[in-house]
Amino acid sequence: GTIPFLGTFLRDLEYIHAQNPTKNEKGQINVLQKRKEFEVIAQIKLLQQAAQLYRIREDPKFRLWFYNQPIYNEDQ
Repeated sequence: GTIPFLGTFLRDLEYIHAQNPTKNEKGQINVLQKRKEFEVIAQIKLLQQAAQLYRIREDPKFRLWFYNQPIYNEDQ
């Protein structure tokens, strides 16, 4: 499967917030909106828990390569 980018979840939360009123016509909390927000946050939490299962060993060759990459400024 693909690994979702956090920005995707944040976009979804923003969309839910923008498309659904926070309160209904009686001034009560919009439970449907909160449920949708909860579902997105629950997905993030599940992915965070799953990530704890991964044990990535350090690769000295990658570290050496990574830290020797040139750093460019915006003009370059």
